[in-house]
Amino acid sequence: MPRPGNFGFGISHDAEHRRTTINEGKVAEPRYIFVFGGSTAYDSGNRDPDTWSSRLSALLGENFAVENYGVPAYSSLENMIQSLFVFRDRPPACAIYYEGWNDLRNSHVKNLRNDYSDMELPHIADFLQPARPRSFLGTYSIFFALAGSLFAPPPPAADVTREVSDQPDPRLSRIYQDNIELIAIIGRRVGVRVIFLPQVLNYAQLTADSAGALPFVKQKDTKKLMTLLNEDLARAARRSGADFIEAKGRETIMPSSMSSRPSTGGRQRVQLRPTGPTPSEGSAALILARDERCVSGMLAIGTIALTTAVN
Repeated sequence: MPRPGNFGFGISHDAEHRRTTINEGKVAEPRYIFVFGGSTAYDSGNRDPDTWSSRLSALLGENFAVENYGVPAYSSLENMIQSLFVFRDRPPACAIYYEGWNDLRNSHVKNLRNDYSDMELPHIADFLQPARPRSFLGTYSIFFALAGSLFAPPPPAADVTREVSDQPDPRLSRIYQDNIELIAIIGRRVGVRVIFLPQVLNYAQLTADSAGALPFVKQKDTKKLMTLLNEDLARAARRSGADFIEAKGRETIMPSSMSSRPSTGGRQRVQLRPTGPTPSEGSAALILARDERCVSGMLAIGTIALTTAVN
């Protein structure tokens, strides 16, 4: 959990243990939008005013405020647990989930536990080091902790049986879809509209015949397996009645803040197509413009998340 405070380099956490989102000029009681995900939702490479959560807040105007619950290394599992608690005190109008990459990291672990405790939890403990000392920069900046982990990625847990493969992982697929459906159920239970965004990566840079940030997936196979996991996300969202924003068109888009993956270094565009229980009539913005519980800007959400963060 992020520790409250100002950690330099324009990065801070608020009193509620969240990455600080700039919500200036809002009405006394705005509608809230919560953002969940890993390092890209947290936006490790940007200052507080430049995170896509802060940009989204500014774009939506005075009636809507955004809060960022993204935490580096968090997957759908941790986001599901977060949702169980943060929705209770003050349910938002809607919640945006940017999922996929950190779940894919659990690919090809034999007999993967459904709580990811044999693979993901040791990685989170090593990366975030909640109770162990580390360097000054690593302690006071998640950005530098993330950068350090890239140059010296933690080894898999010793008791994990695994294999490098380009084949689908049915066990991971089932767990991931269960997590997504449970997130949607939690949202529906408290009246929160749930919106899922698929993972978008820079596949043009992921061509090596060796594993990288994903320990059991060769870089050249990332596109194939990430596409399958995005399809799992879409299926689970549809089954659960949640909204899913489908990314179409160019696939080499990745916010520069995703520092664990190489960036293209230029602004690119992706076409967004909403799917879900509400007719789109060709415009993503129409989904939420017609829903008073949420915000009239789903197209803006996709644009901020997947394009304007690319600098």
